[in-house]
Amino acid sequence: MPHWLRAASLAATLSTFAVTPMHSMAQTSASAAQDAPARAPLSVEIDAPTDLRDLLNRHLDVVRLLQAGAPGEQEFNRLLLAAPAQVRALLETEGYFAPLVEVQRAEADRPARIKVSPGPRVLVGRVEINAVGALGEALAKPEAADPDLVRLWRRVTNTWPLPEGSAFRVSDWSSAKAAVLARLRAERYPNAALASSEAEVNAEEHRAALRVDLDSGPAMVFGTVRVEGLSRYPESSVLNLKTFGPGTTYSEKLLLDYQERLIKAGQFGGVSVSTEPAGTPGQLNVVVRVQEQSAQQLTLSLGFDDASGPRVGAEHVSRRVFGTDWTGKGVAQLGKNKQEFSTDFYSYPGENLYRWLVGAKRTRLVAGGQVTVDTSARLGRTRDTERIERTYYGEVLYATALNRDTSERGTASAYSANYFWVHRDVDSVLLPTRGLTTSAQLSTGYATSTIAPNGPFTRMNARMTYYRPLGTRTNRWYATGRIEAGAVMARDEVALPESLLFRAGGDQSVRGYNYQSLGVEQIVGKDEVIVTGGRYLATASAELARPISEKLSSFWIAGFVDAGNAGNTLRDLDPAVGYGLGLRWRSPVGPLNIDMAYGKRTQKWRLHLTVGVAF
Repeated sequence: MPHWLRAASLAATLSTFAVTPMHSMAQTSASAAQDAPARAPLSVEIDAPTDLRDLLNRHLDVVRLLQAGAPGEQEFNRLLLAAPAQVRALLETEGYFAPLVEVQRAEADRPARIKVSPGPRVLVGRVEINAVGALGEALAKPEAADPDLVRLWRRVTNTWPLPEGSAFRVSDWSSAKAAVLARLRAERYPNAALASSEAEVNAEEHRAALRVDLDSGPAMVFGTVRVEGLSRYPESSVLNLKTFGPGTTYSEKLLLDYQERLIKAGQFGGVSVSTEPAGTPGQLNVVVRVQEQSAQQLTLSLGFDDASGPRVGAEHVSRRVFGTDWTGKGVAQLGKNKQEFSTDFYSYPGENLYRWLVGAKRTRLVAGGQVTVDTSARLGRTRDTERIERTYYGEVLYATALNRDTSERGTASAYSANYFWVHRDVDSVLLPTRGLTTSAQLSTGYATSTIAPNGPFTRMNARMTYYRPLGTRTNRWYATGRIEAGAVMARDEVALPESLLFRAGGDQSVRGYNYQSLGVEQIVGKDEVIVTGGRYLATASAELARPISEKLSSFWIAGFVDAGNAGNTLRDLDPAVGYGLGLRWRSPVGPLNIDMAYGKRTQKWRLHLTVGVAF
């Protein structure tokens, strides 16, 4: 018998069990039974701390018997007498090895009662985690050990979630062993196993000494890659997305990243990446199984967003344009305030994960008293890895702006080189709760205009979003903070296309205000005010959310406050404030947000609907 079970048995013998009969347990005579008053229905009360009372109410046999229906008195009494031993066994799983249990029999008008004094909880004392097998041999001589293996073992032991002084629970003990084993299997040693483990509980000192021995098994490397399920797309569309080759040290993360890139590539509806033993010892071959998407796809949509208002849309995707290794996507979105048409073509990724891109876009936007029409074309390359996305491209932009009140029209063009960078360090790309995302864009070029002198310009824009959980596991809150800043550097007299300037307001900016309704205000006529873009932007947002309940954990309520504005100088950045409440649905395909926000400047409430996370 393991030491910890022997200690548990010793603790059980040391605990006190008292049965206090409310009246004799001997069988009464038939005549006495006839004279006795009618008994109330059998029931039992548990007197224990709240968390333990919930545990006992879920698992005690005598309670479950009552929940199943009206039991016989004989069976009820039998389970009541067995309850103390069962209580001790259940409390041991929560780290209480010396409880006091008292049972009181039921009377005519009073239920049976189980009183539990759990005593002090056992805490984790000494923790010992040992490596055996190939890894243990490699680490046996610290002065000669491979530094990579030393760092690996440090990462494994740092995974241990039960430090000295923490509460000892059997479930946590099992989870802790599984955690360190999974961490060891994730790098270099996929066949690692639990060699032995022991939890020695000292009930008198209320301490548990823990020991875990992990057998690493042999170190493994990757072999060849075999692809199954292809008929429509070339094998290179799969093989070019891997970042490892024969002889690369095994890493579970490399496989998961590979699988994620295949899913994001767009050609496959289902992807499975696994390993199998190779003919060579210490080697694992990789097996990729894919389910191909159709070569052509058409999607029609009907919806509403803050920029367009009510809108209809169509999207056509060709995953093999004219039989070439290119993907094309055409999008049309028609709304009251915004109409957009775009066409983008992407080559299949090359061996270095880069893809060529060619695109064109035309957007008509009605906002702030102006009608702007932007037409652009771009050519460049993009590379998307697990954490970092890079895109660099050249762009030609032609824009017109019409003042709806004065009918004044101006045109401007810009020729620019652009670099766009996104860094994600979050626990989940779809549903982040912890970490940081950063995006930045740098553009430099030359602007021409029919209404102002020509000249060079530089445009910079950056956005950071920070996610952090707060509170305990049973009372968890989630905080989100966001800041965004932008600036355009050019001579004052140089006119830039409106889309290169900045505005604020809307779902992903300052809630409580119309989309891009905050910016440089210009008075036309007597009292008419129109809003145009500014050369500087600053916005900030803070949000606090939590699940509605344990059962509705994917539905959150949130409170938020946003502030920001755009202007032609830093002094013009007079922040507009919006605040309100929201509902979040964390669906499997991303978050759906419904916000009711109050714009302090407009003194009006506004509804905002968003889908997905903005990076």
